[in-house]
Amino acid sequence: MSGLTRFSVDEGRLIIRLNLAGEKCSAIATKINSHRTDSNYCTPRGVRKYIARYKTPKNPKRWCKKRLNTEALAYMDRLIDEDREISAVDLQRRLLNELNIAVSESVIKVERRKLGWTFASTQYAQMVRIVNKEKRLVFCNDILSRGDTFDDVVFTDECTVRCQRFLSKQFRRKGEPMSAWLRPVPKHPFSVSIQYMYMYSMYTATCTCIHV
Repeated sequence: MSGLTRFSVDEGRLIIRLNLAGEKCSAIATKINSHRTDSNYCTPRGVRKYIARYKTPKNPKRWCKKRLNTEALAYMDRLIDEDREISAVDLQRRLLNELNIAVSESVIKVERRKLGWTFASTQYAQMVRIVNKEKRLVFCNDILSRGDTFDDVVFTDECTVRCQRFLSKQFRRKGEPMSAWLRPVPKHPFSVSIQYMYMYSMYTATCTCIHV
């Protein structure tokens, strides 16, 4: 009869308790077989294997080592802070050329997320001079005070072919203020405008369309 080495939880506890008490493997096997109702009896050899397996120290869990050290993480964080449009490929190239660290793009993306950077749509803010801000405020307050209805005013609708770069995505740190990631946009970029003017007159109740 071969030595069976599979035991239930209760049997395993009994084996260890009797072994610590100084019982021999043959006596432990006899005691366990006396509680079994089927024909699957254990042998002293099986008990001896179970005790040896119990005493063998388990291998410690292998934790994944940190792919990037503190210096590399600080360097990558500084690069993203200086250029919010930098990609993982560019970060990979800079780490290899300047710090001699070779990592994959997936590692860079994971570490970048741990640093608190998130990928979102680029938002723009109109560039207005401080002097013009004051003038606009005065102009709007004057219109509100006069209750202007904008009669006899020319409104224009235009289509612009513009030489300008629009970025749909950029990185920003979670929780940082809006002023840190708003992108400046010029008020009058180099462009060619095709526009129509709609002139409305309250006196004639007519609307005239003129191509410019």
